[in-house]
Amino acid sequence: MVTADDVVRGKPDPACCLLAAGRLSVAPHRCVVIEDAPIGIAAGLGAGAIVIALRTTHEDRELAAADAIVDDRAALLGLG
Repeated sequence: MVTADDVVRGKPDPACCLLAAGRLSVAPHRCVVIEDAPIGIAAGLGAGAIVIALRTTHEDRELAAADAIVDDRAALLGLG
């Protein structure tokens, strides 16, 4: 887990995603970031990760930068 206390600059800076990848010993481009806000999508993309956006409170046009947009967590597992 990475929290705001772990980084100097918050989202959209990619530091949080880069730190998470480092803690997992995985290259950022091999990670998938799941986000529900444009600022988080920007952070994930800035880190070089694949980004999947969840439809929650933002419209699709606000999530369009993500690699994919899904309705909910169930859709990620093919259950939705």
